[in-house]
Amino acid sequence: MGIKPERDRILLVGHGRENLHQIEGVLPGLVTLLEIHDPKNPPHEISSEIDAAVFYTSIHDGISQSLIHVWNYVAERMIPRLLVISIKGESESDFDDIVLIARRTLEEMGTPFLVIHNEDGKPIGLIDIVNNIVTDYSEGKTDSHQADSELQNLVVEFREEYLELIETYSEDGFAQGLVALAIPVDIENGLGVDKIKDSLANLTKL
Repeated sequence: MGIKPERDRILLVGHGRENLHQIEGVLPGLVTLLEIHDPKNPPHEISSEIDAAVFYTSIHDGISQSLIHVWNYVAERMIPRLLVISIKGESESDFDDIVLIARRTLEEMGTPFLVIHNEDGKPIGLIDIVNNIVTDYSEGKTDSHQADSELQNLVVEFREEYLELIETYSEDGFAQGLVALAIPVDIENGLGVDKIKDSLANLTKL
């Protein structure tokens, strides 16, 4: 058994170098970029010397054939996987839409956080569906509080679905590469950045 490096080795995969550099800046560890230039033609070289893989996409980029190719390569080697979905300026349903597409084209995945929007439809927070804690990013700082009963009732079905996934694969299933996670993010207002860091810490703990 090899010695684990002092810093986690993260493979960051996605379309557009500018987009990748945005998310690269918030990732811990040693990050290797794998830019997908042609959605139909996958990259030739994919390193397996990594501790986790982060796939970055949005409703505009979607799930391309090249991304599927790299995802399958990583999944076959049971490397922990995190799908980060940009929701900047998108509609209220876009995170859910991409997750549905990802589940059909990639694999089953857990969504421990759901997006909260303001009255104008702008994403301003996340709710942890396991403990019902809301993280609010709307004032330029992170504020956490317990969700009200109405919001808790809205996420009951999602909570049950996520807990069933954990029951099937165990709490360490994500770190063992048995199943993937999906996290929403808006780099501009910091939404989800802390959740990405926490998720990567859990994915690389073993």
